[in-house]
Amino acid sequence: MSSNSSQKKNPARRRRWIQFGAILAAVALVMMTVLSIPAMDASADERSDAVQRLNESRSKVDGLQDKVEGIDAELASLFRQMEQTKIDVATAQIELVDTEAELAEAQRNLTTARAELQEAQRELDELTTAVGVSQSNEGTLTAAVGDMARELYRGKSTSTMQVVMSAEGTAEINSRASAASSLGRVQSKALDEVRSSLVVQENQQERQTAITERIAVLEAEAKAAAEAAEGAKAIVEDKLDALEELQVTQSQAEAEWNARKSEAEAQLASYDAAGAQAASDIARIDGENATNQTVFESGGGSASASSGGVFGNPFSFSAPVTSNYGWRVHPIFGTPRLHDGTDFGAACGTPLLATRAGQVTSAGWLDGLGNQVTINHGLVNGSSMVTRSGHMQSIAVSAGQSVSRGQIIGYTGTTGNSTGCHLHLSLFVNGSSTSILGYM
Repeated sequence: MSSNSSQKKNPARRRRWIQFGAILAAVALVMMTVLSIPAMDASADERSDAVQRLNESRSKVDGLQDKVEGIDAELASLFRQMEQTKIDVATAQIELVDTEAELAEAQRNLTTARAELQEAQRELDELTTAVGVSQSNEGTLTAAVGDMARELYRGKSTSTMQVVMSAEGTAEINSRASAASSLGRVQSKALDEVRSSLVVQENQQERQTAITERIAVLEAEAKAAAEAAEGAKAIVEDKLDALEELQVTQSQAEAEWNARKSEAEAQLASYDAAGAQAASDIARIDGENATNQTVFESGGGSASASSGGVFGNPFSFSAPVTSNYGWRVHPIFGTPRLHDGTDFGAACGTPLLATRAGQVTSAGWLDGLGNQVTINHGLVNGSSMVTRSGHMQSIAVSAGQSVSRGQIIGYTGTTGNSTGCHLHLSLFVNGSSTSILGYM
C-alpha cells in the first residue's frame, strides 16, 4: 500500500504529517534567519564605516570654510571637491545599506505572507476532506436509522425491537424489559451520532468559510508584499548604479588632487617661510621699540575702542568673528598648526581701519597673507605691540607712514591663500602672537 493511500485512509496520520511539515517549515525559517545574521552584521559594519568617512570628510570641508591656511583658493577648492565626492559616495553607501535592509525586510514579509497563505490553503484542503468524510458518515448513520424504522414498520425485524413487541407472559417480563432498554440505547446512540455528525459538519463548514476569507486577505497581503519587494529591489538597483557613478567621480577627483598635491605642499612651505621672515622682522621692531622707548598712542585699557581699549574695531561696525586664534589641525594636511590671528567676516571692498595709532612697517605682498599691512604700535603698557592685517583687496597706506586709530589702511579682500572675503588680524606682543580679542 502506498504512503498516500495509507494517509487517506488514516486521517490522524495525515494530520501528523501536516503538523510535521509545518514544524519543518518553521525550523527552516529559523535557520534562514540565523544564517542571515552575519550578512546583517556585515551591512551594519559597512554603514558604520560609511558614516565615519562621511563625518571625516564633512569636518574637512567645514574646516576649509575659514580655517585653511597656506593654500590658495584654487587648490583649496580642488581639495574641497575631492572631499565632497567622498561625502556623496559615503551618503550613497549609507542610503544603499538602508535600502538593502528595507529590501530584506520586504522579502522576509513576502516569505512570511506566502508561508501563511500556503498553511491556510493546506488547512482548507484538510477541512474540505474532513467535511466530505463527515458528510459520508452522517449519510451512513441516517440511512441506518431509516432502515431500522422501516424494518419495524414492516414487521420484518428480528432485532430487539421485535422481541419487545412480541414477547408474552409474565415470565418473560424481565427479558422484555431488558430488550426494551437495549433497544433504547441503540436508538439513542444512533441519533446522537447523527446529531454529533451534523454539529461537526457545521463547525467544519464555519471554519471553511473563515479560512476562505482569511486566504483572500493573505493573498492580498502576499501581493502587496511582492510589490513592495519588487519596488525595494528597483530602488536598490538605482542606488547601486548611482553609487558606481559617484565612485568614478571620486576616483577622478582624487587623481586630480594627487596630481597637484605637491603644489599645495610647496605653497604651505612658502607660507611658513614668509611667516618665519615676518617673525624676524617683528623681533627687530620689538628691539627698536625697547631701545627707543617708542610710544605712538598713550593710554589704553581692555574694554573697547569707545571706552579706551588698547585696540579699536578694525571696521566701522561690529564684524563677526569667523575663526578664532589658536591651534587647530590643518584640514588638508592633518597636521597641528597655529592660526596666529583672528578672522573677521566682511564683504570684499569693506574699508579696514587701523586699530591703534602707529607706524606702517610693511605694506605689500606676503606669501600666504596676500596684500598685508604691518603696523608697529610701539610700547603699550610697557610691552611692544605689532599688528598685521592680511588678505586685503587693496592697500591704502605705505611703509614708513604714520597712521592714527580709525584711519583707513586698506580694503577687505581674499588675496593670498584665502577661501573667501575676510580680514586676518594678528597681534604680536613682545614678539609672541596672541588673540587680539583680549585687547579690544
